[in-house]
Amino acid sequence: MKPIGEVAATAAQSQQRLTLTSRLSSEQLAMSAKYAKLLLGCYRAGDANDPEVYTAAIIAILSDYPDEVQRTVTDPRAGLPARVQWLPTPKEVKDACDAEAMRQDRLRKYASLGPYQRVPRPPARKDYATVLVRKDLSMYAAMVERAKTADRAEFKFDEHGIWVAESWLPGAKFRS
Repeated sequence: MKPIGEVAATAAQSQQRLTLTSRLSSEQLAMSAKYAKLLLGCYRAGDANDPEVYTAAIIAILSDYPDEVQRTVTDPRAGLPARVQWLPTPKEVKDACDAEAMRQDRLRKYASLGPYQRVPRPPARKDYATVLVRKDLSMYAAMVERAKTADRAEFKFDEHGIWVAESWLPGAKFRS
């Protein structure tokens, strides 16, 4: 039985086993076979039942993806050889290619968005109810009276008194 790496090299030259990839140019097929040989050559002797069929399946799967996806998935430093201990199944190769294709699509999408731009915050409103006037203070009655005609955002009641906007206080100067 031939090593799978040799079968991959042979498959690149004889296209009769690769009927699934007949729509591809010979350059594309050769590139996919090169990446399949790299991927399969990173493993010890494989346990594929039929190395020719297995290699043809891997080449067919790789050929469905752009060159950049094939390069990344078969890279011994960060691709399948670095993540999968045993000879990968065709499904594992397809799953890795799908994940890498989605990652590259996201990267292209993010790159098309342009640089990050901070949206300026609107200025803080000074008319929100942020100051408590307790029930026992002399100005409490005047604040309750003013609340009868004021905007709901400028006051609120609780068990301790009335919360009012800072602008309601006599002689109030806004903090910045």
